[in-house]
Formats: sequence, C-alpha cells, structure tokens
Amino acid sequence: MNATPATPATPAPPRDHYEVLGIERRYHVAPDELERRFHEQSRLLHPDRHMKAEPQARVKTALATSQLNQAYRTLRDPVRRAEYLVGLEGIALSDERSGHKVAPAFLLEILELREALADAKAEGNRAQVAALGADVARRRAEAMASADAGFARYDAGDRGALPAVADQLVAERYFRRFLDEVEAFDEATAAAAAADPAAPGGVRP
Repeated sequence: MNATPATPATPAPPRDHYEVLGIERRYHVAPDELERRFHEQSRLLHPDRHMKAEPQARVKTALATSQLNQAYRTLRDPVRRAEYLVGLEGIALSDERSGHKVAPAFLLEILELREALADAKAEGNRAQVAALGADVARRRAEAMASADAGFARYDAGDRGALPAVADQLVAERYFRRFLDEVEAFDEATAAAAAADPAAPGGVRP
C-alpha cells in the first residue's frame, strides 16, 4: 500500500513588528522596554549561537535578524511607528482609495505656503524663509501632539480615534517636506556664501 504523500507545511504568515519584538500593539511604547526586547531577541539570534546549525536554519536566523532590526528601527521612531500602526489598522496614508482623503482646504493652505516659500527663495529673502520655516515647524509639532493624543485614545481601546490621527499624520508629512526644502535652501545659501566671501553673508578671511 502506497503511503499518502505528506502535505507540505503551510508557511507561517509574516509577523508584524510588534509580534517580532513581543510587545503589545499600541503607540505609546516605553523606549527602555523596546530596547530591552530588542537586545533580548538579538542575543538569541546572534550568529555565534547558530554556528553549528544546518545551512537552512542559519538562513532562517539571518532573515529573523533582518526582520528584528527592521522592527526596531520602525518602532523606536515616533513618526515611523505612528505611520506603521495606522497602516496595520488598514489606513493607507498614501492611498486615497483606502477611504482616507486629504481635506481640500488643507491642500490649498499648503499650496499657499509653498508659493510663499518659492517667492522668498527666489528673492533670496533668508529672513522670510526662516519665518516660514519656524511657523511650519510649530504646526508640525502641533500635528504630532494631536496625533499623540489620538493614539492615547486608541491605546485605551478606541479605534475610532484613528481617522483623526491619520489626518494629523498626513499634515505632518506635508510639513516635514516643507521643512526639508527650507533646510536645503539654508544649506545651499550657506555653501554659496562660504564659496564667495564677497556675497552677502559671505565668510571673509
């Protein structure tokens, strides 16, 4: 009698970052707890502990190490953790088809800010660029504070807080890009001034 072929084992589904680190799915995670869990898992996966393992087992260990590192890098950063968490809950910030849309009024406001920044840059008005940057930096901090408050409700079991959190995270993205442009302008202006001491603000010997 022929033996029935064994059914191949079903691959385990990929674990999310919280499961990898063995912590509860929530936004407010104590940094020291996150670091402790990371180091505990790192010690278990250290190559020295698996030197005599089969090649396939060593490959699995290497993959697990990569997953662990990615989980730790994501969850230790407040913004990346926030975006990752709402993604786990089904809200894709970059895809309006998911049902999360950016308010037209906010988009118009961002457009006006970018136009003001473009004018200030074209005029070489460093004071105006700095003022715009300071205003947007303040608004970015406010957006993250609002998101933090919404996540406090989520951590307490209120998943209905997430759409408003997502609004703040989208705003944070726009503000962050704006500030990146301000920083690039500042760096370019400083480099130009250093290269040409005769220019306004140049570095003279």
